Formats: sequence, structure tokens, C-alpha cells
Amino acid sequence: LGWFGWRFTPLPAVVTAWRADYATGIGEQRRLVLDDGTRVWLNTRSAIDVRLDDTQRLLTLAGGEILIDTAQDPRQRPFFVDTRFGRLQALGTRYTVRQADDDILLAVYEGQVRIRTLSGREALVNRGEQKRYSADAISAAAPADPARQAWSRGVLLAENLPLGELVAELGRYHLGYTGVDP
Repeated sequence: LGWFGWRFTPLPAVVTAWRADYATGIGEQRRLVLDDGTRVWLNTRSAIDVRLDDTQRLLTLAGGEILIDTAQDPRQRPFFVDTRFGRLQALGTRYTVRQADDDILLAVYEGQVRIRTLSGREALVNRGEQKRYSADAISAAAPADPARQAWSRGVLLAENLPLGELVAELGRYHLGYTGVDP
């Protein structure tokens, strides 16, 4: 019963949200402006911790998906996002980070982002590219779909998306079961 509750209910997201600095519930989205001027959007079921100090600007993605538009910092502090599979360093950018069970999807819309996995692999993702990474692997670059950031405006775009993937995406915004027969 405990395993079922943890695996098939929003319980993990609720526990993560309790501990996070900022979080969104099912179907909720939120826009933040950090003290340095960086804008961050949290998608449904997302949670982050924020630490801005004298040496760095750090977000920790506890779960879900975020869109970041980094501000220029007059103090020249680097901007990092920690995920469960590695660390991202923004190089003057606008990008999305989506944490799934098996990997992280990084899509860059402006500038560049450096990936460093937990195993030490590194890659640079340029404007218009996206890559998936796990603790010890980084995929080849693919074109970034600008529609991936449409959720920040309250829109879900489903161009050339298989029905099963669309239903799975809609399920993230709805409490309960959403499915389709294969």
C-alpha cells in the first residue's frame, strides 16, 4: 500500500513541495523574479530551492520543470542549476529544464548552457539545441522545440505529438488518471 501510494499518487510531489523554497501544485504555474533580476517560471508539480550568495547563484530543481531567463549579474557570479543527475551552468541564457524519472531534458533558446553530469561528463548546449542527460550519459544534440516554453504562457502545443504523449502531458495538469488505449 505504501509503495502504491508513493508511486501512483501525488505524495512524492507533496513531500518535495513541503521542503522546497518555491513549489507549484498540480495544474498550477508560478512566475518568480529573484533578487538578482533572474526570472523563473515553475510548471505544474515543480519545486526549487534558491540560494543567492556572494560567490554564486544556485537553483536546485527538486522536481518538475522550470523556465529560466537569467539576468546579467553586475557582481559576475555564475548561475547554476543543480539537478539530481548533474549541474548546469548558464552562460547568459533562456532555457528550460525538465526532470523526468530517468533523465533531464535541457532545451536552450538563447545563449549557451554547460552540462556536467554526476560522473563528470561535460557538454555545451547552444542556442536552438536540446539534450537529455542522466548521471553518466549525455545525448546527442537535437533541435530545441520553441513550443517547449509555451507552458509559461498557459499554453500547451501539440504539433506532431502522438496522442499517447499528449494524454501523458495533459495528465501532469490533472489530479487522477488520464489515459488512452494504445
